[in-house]
Amino acid sequence: MNRLNLILGLILAPSFALQSQANDSVREAIEKAIPYVQRQGAWWIDEKACVSCHRVGQMLWSLNTARSKGLTVSSRLDEWTSWAIDKSLSKHDDGGWG
Repeated sequence: MNRLNLILGLILAPSFALQSQANDSVREAIEKAIPYVQRQGAWWIDEKACVSCHRVGQMLWSLNTARSKGLTVSSRLDEWTSWAIDKSLSKHDDGGWG
């Protein structure tokens, strides 16, 4: 789990100026981490069918952030995001207020 947290921290760190030449090594590290994050998150969805805040949520947050910075992520990201929203809402039909 520590490895995943480290990877997620690298992906999510708000101070990265990814276009900067000085940060090329950071960008490369993030690009290498993305497949691992995707693989682990997809496994959790497929095997556990659970919207877990520390697995699926962090994966979606990380990958959406990476995509917004111009990095290539899985074409399944929108599918995973929709699945997580649908799964969350189906368990809490009242939106958590009832």
